[in-house]
Amino acid sequence: MGTVKRAIKKKTTGELYGITEAPDQAAVEKSLLDQLWKQGADIEAFRDLVYDYIKLWQIKDKLQRDIALRGVAYLEAPANRPDADPIWKQNASMKDLVMVSKQMLAILTQMNLSPKTVSTEDGDDL
Repeated sequence: MGTVKRAIKKKTTGELYGITEAPDQAAVEKSLLDQLWKQGADIEAFRDLVYDYIKLWQIKDKLQRDIALRGVAYLEAPANRPDADPIWKQNASMKDLVMVSKQMLAILTQMNLSPKTVSTEDGDDL
């Protein structure tokens, strides 16, 4: 499975924050579709779940980037008093990331994909 290097830049300055390496989205999509085919479950309803999974993958990526940029918590001026001292706020992307990850796992479970049920490329079970 391929990987992709992603540059993360700070929103405010545009300076490079870091580089991450992540699995290639197209390779994951192909892998999921291949698993459906190997299970004899390559039907429209399950292919649609794969596309839902990929959409959630994209959302998860954006949430992870936001957390990498702003952190788990960040300082922000109160909306009703912009002249007041900034306060620490929890990054909502943390909670959203957990929910998206749970939904992604639920999709894999619905498609009966787990380390125990996945076949390798040569046809052997893992």
